[in-house]
This record gives sequence, C-alpha cells and structure tokens, in this order.
Amino acid sequence: MGRQQEAVAISGSLKSMCLSDLLQWIAFGRKTGRLLVERGSLHKTMYFKEGRIYTSSSNNPRESLGHFLVSQRHISEEQLFRALVHQHKHKKPLGQVLVEDGTITENLLRHVIEFKTREAVFDMFSWSEGKFVFFEEPLAENLKIALSVEVSGLILEGIKRIDDWTRIREVIPSNSTTFRILPGAQDRKLDEQMGLALALAGNGHSLGKLAHEMNLSEYEASELMFKLLHERAVAVDSTGEEPKPGEAVRKIKTLIRRGDQEFKDGHFTLSRKTFAEVLKLDPLNQYAKIYILKVRNMATKLKASESIPRGGVPIVKGDRESNDTVFAPQEIQILGKINGQRDVNTLLSESPLPEEETLMVLKRFLDLNIVGFQ
Repeated sequence: MGRQQEAVAISGSLKSMCLSDLLQWIAFGRKTGRLLVERGSLHKTMYFKEGRIYTSSSNNPRESLGHFLVSQRHISEEQLFRALVHQHKHKKPLGQVLVEDGTITENLLRHVIEFKTREAVFDMFSWSEGKFVFFEEPLAENLKIALSVEVSGLILEGIKRIDDWTRIREVIPSNSTTFRILPGAQDRKLDEQMGLALALAGNGHSLGKLAHEMNLSEYEASELMFKLLHERAVAVDSTGEEPKPGEAVRKIKTLIRRGDQEFKDGHFTLSRKTFAEVLKLDPLNQYAKIYILKVRNMATKLKASESIPRGGVPIVKGDRESNDTVFAPQEIQILGKINGQRDVNTLLSESPLPEEETLMVLKRFLDLNIVGFQ
C-alpha cells in the first residue's frame, strides 16, 4: 500500500477538476500510469503511456468486450458462449480465444477494443460527480493488443457530447422516460433503426429498456429518441425518476456474489435461479453464462450419481497409484475413508464436500473402476 501511495501523482473530485482538464493534464504532461475513476459502484480504469491511452477496463457489464462484439454484430451470442466456455477452461483472454479459433481477426479485435475504450471515456464525460486518482507507474509491455489512442480528439468529442447531453436531458431527463407515438408517425419515412426505436417506444419501453433491446449505449439511445421527438413522431409520456449511479451494476454484483456462494454451498438450483436474474439485467453477462453452464453440468452429473445405493458399502478395487488420473485433495480424503466398513450414508456425513458433490466423486471412482460395492 505504501508504494502505491507514493505513486499517486494527482487525486480529487470531478466536481473540482472536470474530466477534460484531467485528460489534458495527462496528455500534455506525456504521463505514463493508471487513472482510476469511480462513481458509486462504477469503476473505470484507463492506462496511459506517454500521454496516450494504452488500454482500459471497466466493471460495467455493458462495457465488456463480449457485449460490444455481440451488439455490433461481429459475433453471435452462440459464438460468444462457446468462446466463454473455452476461456473458462483454458484461462485465456476472451479476445485471444476468438482470434485463435478464427471467429474474428486481430485487426477487428483491435478496432472493437479501441471503440469500447472510446465509449467508456465518452460515458465518463456525462458524470457530474465522482472521484479519481492517477498513479504514475510503468505499464506492462506484454499485452497482445495494446492501443495508442490520441487524447485531444477524445476530449473534443467528449465536450460535444456534454453539450448534446445538456440539450437532450432538458426533454428526456432520465432512463425511465417513456414515450407515446403521435398521429401520423407510422406514415413517416424513417430509417431501419429509427423505425425499430419507434416500435419499441410504442410498446411502452422506457429509454433504458429501449437502449438494452437495441444494444445501444445510453447516449446513442437518447440521441435517437431526441431525433424522433424533433421529427414529431413521438412525445414524452412520463419522465420517471433517474436511478442512482451504478444501481444496476451494484445489483448485478450482489447477485453474482450470492449465486457464487450458493454454488459453493451445493445449492445448485438456487444458484441457477440467481444467475438467471443476472441475465435478466444483463443478457450478455459472461460470468453468469459460465455459471449457468456449470450448474447444468452439475445437474447432469447429479442425475448420474442417483444410482449409487445409500446403504451400500464401497471398497477400493485396486491400487490407485497405478491409475494415471489426477485427484483433488478432497477426493483423496474421500478415497481414504473407503475401507469396506463405511456405507455411503456414513461417507456422506464425514465428507469434506457437500452431499451432492460427494456422490459425484463416488460416481467418478466407480466409472474409473477404482471403487466397487461388496
């Protein structure tokens, strides 16, 4: 912690130093380091090298690489899911997995990473409050995809978006705003995107839900509905209330922690339901998709383990050392308790694992012909 404190070059509030001034300070000073910006439960980190953006990260699910790839229709949800399974198994970055299996090219990956980085910065220009800290420190040089984004252009676009936001928010004050279709709107010549937005608005979708359905950022959806208002195709029906910053992110993080603990405790049905709630809030949430797959696999194994007789007494059939299979420490503990005297119920009560997982371990021993019943 001491070393990190020494590396702090500047910190403060966005109320006292706006984002454009902060970025200019980094760019003009050709700073190298890490900028952390927080608003409520939202955290964004920008990495700079000699005043240019090197890479970025965010805990906002809608700013994940997978979300951008699907929302821009570069890959399908099925391709994303397959890549997530591979990523989870082999512990590789998602982008690397997609490039290696030929789903996308490295040039496309670089383009999407740069686009999502720019959008993450533009989103912060709409933040009227928050805190920041810049750590002046060297950066890792071994990234497969490293950016070199010039900052001054981002600042100009960000300032333009502030002006746009001010104008838009005067008539569309929150994500909860709903709309009604005006007479004659259906007869207007609208492009495909505006036509879809009109249809969703007519079905009672709020601005936030419309953005979600169309895979648009909050800014893009607001700009689209502002155009429809200007065209007199729609009118504001209800302004709603502005949700607290990061409310959805906070709820998603809480659900993920709960689902993770339920899974660890062996409550797989509850865990599946919890992660299904996450997907309702964020349909492309990678963590939830992986866990639901794990729960499904667990359910399949549980069904297979139902054939194990609870009153049966298992015995070790051969020498485990002659088997090439690698066992986890807890599996070895269970195997050590199999002595031809304890029945399955006794093993379940003495096992270091939940009952369902212990049954699956016993089924695995049976399938490997290491254990049998006398």
